[in-house]
Amino acid sequence: MEELDDPFRAPETAGDGYGLVARHRHADGTLQLFYSDGVFGISVFEQRGRLDARRLPAGGRVDEVAGDEAHRYPVPGGEVLVWEGDELVFTCVGDAPIEDLRTFAEDLAREPEPGILTSLARAVLAPFRWG
Repeated sequence: MEELDDPFRAPETAGDGYGLVARHRHADGTLQLFYSDGVFGISVFEQRGRLDARRLPAGGRVDEVAGDEAHRYPVPGGEVLVWEGDELVFTCVGDAPIEDLRTFAEDLAREPEPGILTSLARAVLAPFRWG
């Protein structure tokens, strides 16, 4: 896992008092942002692609994030919330109450800046665009 430095952008705060603590890129290219409010922690993973709900584990609940369909799963010690936006799949995992996780996810989904991976893809592909 490698720590990301500028120019990778991520919201400094999200949800109800969660601040950005760390940004990482995993060996498979997945980006991870870790936020904390001092008590609870939330990691958000960002992967390029489309969400195929048929490939998600059974037993989840359908939820919503910023008007988009999301899927919620209880896990030992927390919750997982998965949704798609702007050709990216987001997975939030945290030990925070589900209300905090939803508020956090809503803030990320409304972030005016494009996602980290979208920004990187645009920068890399820009020289190859037509017209």
